[in-house]
Amino acid sequence: MNISLATSLIAAGSAMAGILIKILYDGIIEKIKYAKERNAKFLDERKALYDKFLQLHRDVYAYQEKLHDIGLLARAGKIVKPEVIANFPDSPMHDFTSCLQEVRRMAHSIEIIKSAEQMVALRGDAATALKIFLADDSEMYGLPYFLANRLGEDQELEFVAAYRKELGIGPPKGAPKNYPVPSRPWPIDKAQAHFKSFLRHTPKAHIKDSDYKEGVSKKLTKEDVRLLESPRFKELIKNDEPST
Repeated sequence: MNISLATSLIAAGSAMAGILIKILYDGIIEKIKYAKERNAKFLDERKALYDKFLQLHRDVYAYQEKLHDIGLLARAGKIVKPEVIANFPDSPMHDFTSCLQEVRRMAHSIEIIKSAEQMVALRGDAATALKIFLADDSEMYGLPYFLANRLGEDQELEFVAAYRKELGIGPPKGAPKNYPVPSRPWPIDKAQAHFKSFLRHTPKAHIKDSDYKEGVSKKLTKEDVRLLESPRFKELIKNDEPST
């Protein structure tokens, strides 16, 4: 073969290979760029969704606090103003559980989904604890609801930790290594399991609405007696005298 021809063929082949490599490289770079843009778009969507879920969790807590107040008045044998009952807000629990389905669909980590599911479950446990709050004849009536809320606070912190990790936000400068998860002697899932077992084996957790007896005063802690004397509660009472 002519040496000059061979040289030309080699040069042409090298040039073609260079072009193919360049095309391949540009394609890879374009795919990476598209993936980053796509991830950035969905990152904003997930952030908005997680913020919505946290707000709904707080809305359900606020709603249950209002139920707690009505329950305390019922324990004390007080009559609630009719307009308070008539204007009582609707439960946001349906919106909260619906948002959980969105979190399951959008989340990129099992930690997010697990924390979200436990947060919804704990608000359900808090609703059960409110039945105990109303019906229990002992001075320990408020303990289950108190525990449900403390566990809920810890679970929200774990959700925030998973949220920040997934979105690449990271802990604030100078924050502890496990921020924002608090130090505790037991894992939150074990604590929640024990609490669920307690509710399941507590007869007062399974009473029906028809079992409630209006106007019957039950035992109250000194703290709740003082609370009933506060202006906030007096605004809810139709008649400050115990009903008969």
